[in-house]
Amino acid sequence: MEIFAVYWESVIKTYGIAERTGLCLVSLQLTPERIPDIASCLTHRAAEWGASPILVFARPVSGDAMRLHLLLDRPLTIRDFMELDGSGGAWLSGMRIDDAVELVSLQGPHYGDRYGILSAALKALADHGTPLLALSCAAASISLIFPQGYAGAAVKALETAFAAAPPSGRTNVS
Repeated sequence: MEIFAVYWESVIKTYGIAERTGLCLVSLQLTPERIPDIASCLTHRAAEWGASPILVFARPVSGDAMRLHLLLDRPLTIRDFMELDGSGGAWLSGMRIDDAVELVSLQGPHYGDRYGILSAALKALADHGTPLLALSCAAASISLIFPQGYAGAAVKALETAFAAAPPSGRTNVS
């Protein structure tokens, strides 16, 4: 006998939807062997500039190239990065800086164990015409990055598919 179970909610439970504005998304194309050095350099230099990394993620683009993304809590400019690794900024040719982005993040019970969670989020955003710049998923969290001015609309869109789970009440039995 085989048992197959599917868990489905018409409105998906979340521990909450958080919104942050005034952020900066730095992305650049690198070969995989350069990512650890450049990521370390970027995060350390960002700290020197008074910017804190919020999220770091990468994705393959073509061949052996990867696109590294670094979300910071304050805007930076290309000038900030020019002499970063002593190469005169040669590795910056594919760099892009979106200096006015916003983050909306969701965390929920067992998101990593259930299919369809990200699909529900993307459908809600598409249904409301909310543009998305980037996203990252890890275990029970979804991080969505939007152009400036769209986080509020994104939250409203997501609230059509997600609702805060009620606090769990624990009863002590003696």
